[in-house]
Amino acid sequence: MDFLEAQAAVLQLYGQYADAIHRRDPEDWGDTWCSDARWTLPLVDTPDQPLILEGREAIVQTWSAVIENFPIIQHMPFAPLVRVDGGEIKARWTVSENLVKADGTADQVLGIYDDLHKVEDGKLRYSDRKFYVLSRRPTPADFDAFPHPGKL
Repeated sequence: MDFLEAQAAVLQLYGQYADAIHRRDPEDWGDTWCSDARWTLPLVDTPDQPLILEGREAIVQTWSAVIENFPIIQHMPFAPLVRVDGGEIKARWTVSENLVKADGTADQVLGIYDDLHKVEDGKLRYSDRKFYVLSRRPTPADFDAFPHPGKL
């Protein structure tokens, strides 16, 4: 895959990922991961001991359980960098999230995703995603949220 093809595939993949988050769709969200994918997430209380999930099934099960605690999730990726090195496709995304918790409190998180990709079943997917939190701050949850318009 040349650079332009890789860049287009990476953008499309993250578009599906973010859209599925907003629609709370575990099937479409799970379709962005390779069957043997790995997802590394920092834990707020122990950032030096991240949560590491392995395999699409474990990743989707954990994500599905976690989003139940967040009635509102606004996931906004921006500033993508894509690198093609031989057959390896890497990307880095800056991400801003507004998260309203079930108890009504809210956080704004700024972070970075470092991604490795591979083609599985003819589609580019995440094979390894690492998330790094750059900042996290409590925010007021005093805004209105409206239903998502649904799948494109």
